[in-house]
Amino acid sequence: MNFEKAKNYINELYLIEKGKKLSVPGEIAIQAAWEDITVAQAIDNHPCGDPSSRGYISCKVGPDIWKFFI
Repeated sequence: MNFEKAKNYINELYLIEKGKKLSVPGEIAIQAAWEDITVAQAIDNHPCGDPSSRGYISCKVGPDIWKFFI
C-alpha cells in the first residue's frame, strides 16, 4: 500500500472515531513514519509543510496519533 492510500484509510478511521480529519501536521507525522523518513524530510515533501512545526509534530502530534491506534 502506498502512502496516499494509507493516508486516506487513516483519515477515514480518524473521521469516524474523532469526527474530524487529520490535520496537516498529522499527515506529516504519518508520512514520516510510513516512508521511514525524518519529520524534517516529510515537512519538506508536504506542500503545506512549515519547518517551524518540526518539534510540535515530533513531540505532540505524532505521539497523539500513535495513541489513537493503540
